[in-house]
Amino acid sequence: MILRVLHSFLLYLIALLGFLVGFAMILGLMPFSKDRIKLFQTAAHLWVRFAALFSGVKVITSGLENIPRNKAAIFVANHQSAMDIPILIAYLPTHFRFVAKKELFKIPIFGWGVRQAGHISIDRESILSSYKTLEKIVQM
Repeated sequence: MILRVLHSFLLYLIALLGFLVGFAMILGLMPFSKDRIKLFQTAAHLWVRFAALFSGVKVITSGLENIPRNKAAIFVANHQSAMDIPILIAYLPTHFRFVAKKELFKIPIFGWGVRQAGHISIDRESILSSYKTLEKIVQM
């Protein structure tokens, strides 16, 4: 029991330190980057890979060759865990934007980062707002 608690604590500490180091690097690189969205998405990709490595999570991918390279695609996560989106960010061989509930964009630092990475917030309480967001996504 104590060993599990220590392992979890160490994992959270490593993930937090990795996030803070990556965040500091992004802030340092932002003035020199022409594509801010790609910078943030690449940083997220590396951070999740780092966290997965140290957590002992084993990810097996298949079918990546079927992802279209020159046209739009929609990836859907079923939220069987909180790791669905981070695993997609780390292991899909393409940059993409995700749609998330607007409340996530209000989390300090995290919200700013997902906004800078070009991810899209959706207001699930307003049908009209949700519809307009989906129209915007289709145009993108």
